[in-house]
Amino acid sequence: MTLDSVNLRCIDLFFRPRVQALHWPVDLFWRLPDHARRDANVLREPSVNLFELEVLLSTAANVPSLCAQFLDLHMPNRGEFIRLSMRRGRIPMLSPACAAALQAAA
Repeated sequence: MTLDSVNLRCIDLFFRPRVQALHWPVDLFWRLPDHARRDANVLREPSVNLFELEVLLSTAANVPSLCAQFLDLHMPNRGEFIRLSMRRGRIPMLSPACAAALQAAA
């Protein structure tokens, strides 16, 4: 998956009813331009690791993750930790988005 496709998947997951019911603010996961509306059209710059975010949002939406296996391959047990934390009702701290790390992972 490309970073753009992972970001689009995260956006899709974020706006699903199960995730919206958690009342998480958009700027918890994406950097927003000043005075931007908080909708999918401006969610281009993640503030957290997209692969971790996809695992977190997939778990919250109760759908299979497309990135968990990749994440666990590059960061052993990280995807499982995120899934278990979410199932226990805890939001794990996600790694910050790092352009160099994201490019290396892609």
